[in-house]
Amino acid sequence: GSFEVHGTRSGALSDDTRRPPSRDVYDAEWAYVFDVLRGDRDHTRNTVEEGVIVQRLIDGIYRSADAGREVSLRGDRTG
Repeated sequence: GSFEVHGTRSGALSDDTRRPPSRDVYDAEWAYVFDVLRGDRDHTRNTVEEGVIVQRLIDGIYRSADAGREVSLRGDRTG
């Protein structure tokens, strides 16, 4: 949709319609993966190890919410 802004000196009409990115994000992701595999680009994104750390943190957040208390992440490899 659109909206109008009015002031003491003038007004403005703005279009706030959300539009998807011009390029399909999945196409962009696969293009990145294939570029890395071919050696055309350096792998600069997160490692698997970093992903595991983030997943452990997210699992801990859910466990804490379920338990209604603080939980420890130290030494917990099972989630």
